[in-house]
Amino acid sequence: MYWFLAAIAVAGLAACGAESADRDTQSSSAADVEISSTLEVRVSGGSIIEVIGASNSAPARVRVRAQSLDLRIDVLSTGCEPTSLIIEASQLPDGVEATWRPLLDAVSAEAAAAREAAGGVVDFLADAEDRDRTPLSGERAFEAERIDRAVVWTVHADRSRSLASVVPGAAEPLPALPGACAALDAEGVGPLGQAALVIRHRLSQRVVGPFMFAVWGNNSGDSALRARLIESVNASEALFAVVNGDLTLDGTRKQLRAASAELDALTIPWFATPGDKDAGSDLDAAIVESLGATTFAF
Repeated sequence: MYWFLAAIAVAGLAACGAESADRDTQSSSAADVEISSTLEVRVSGGSIIEVIGASNSAPARVRVRAQSLDLRIDVLSTGCEPTSLIIEASQLPDGVEATWRPLLDAVSAEAAAAREAAGGVVDFLADAEDRDRTPLSGERAFEAERIDRAVVWTVHADRSRSLASVVPGAAEPLPALPGACAALDAEGVGPLGQAALVIRHRLSQRVVGPFMFAVWGNNSGDSALRARLIESVNASEALFAVVNGDLTLDGTRKQLRAASAELDALTIPWFATPGDKDAGSDLDAAIVESLGATTFAF
């Protein structure tokens, strides 16, 4: 099943005629984005479709579209002060299992070897006998609030104290603390002093036994036809959908955005590969902005 889906994705890209390097560069921006000089978000199994900057009353917000049944989102913090970030993930079906785990991504090879020797899971505290060892925590369940067909939660990170938390819905930013870097700069802290605090989220749905998924394409911007297809898929037991090209008539930015907005009426993850009509103007950036990453592995 997974090799079949990968083949569809490759075929869709080949039909576009755009240089793969340009498309790959654009696709990478949908998977890894810098929110600030000290805050970064990386996504696997989905695409970053919008970033809204922080304000005085609200943290920055990152909107992610799920494109698989195993969505993973990493928030990386390297700053001295506590920080907050709102994450909004759409196209997730009801009943997904949501877990998170904080970890410090240490820079040394010795730390990676120690982590492997410990079976990949050690205490989320610096080891008094080995300051180079990467501290990890086990997976923990968390709740997200459903708002307008998406699940929303807020991540709080305090790298100076190796602390992280996740709360449902949107929350206020964390207040800055004076001298927040003192703990990381303390004598004997080792490579962990330069490590990023990573909060890793996973939203997944287990598949047991036979299952159904939807595949269609080439409706060339026919919104009425697409609406009937989406209504039929939403009424079925399909777990995800693959749209294999020609979503638009001429491949303009406006048409791509309209197609994406219509596909977001799906209640399951969807992944679309562009066809030749969608790339009529060679709008690599517009394709990725609208449909998400076009180089994708299931």
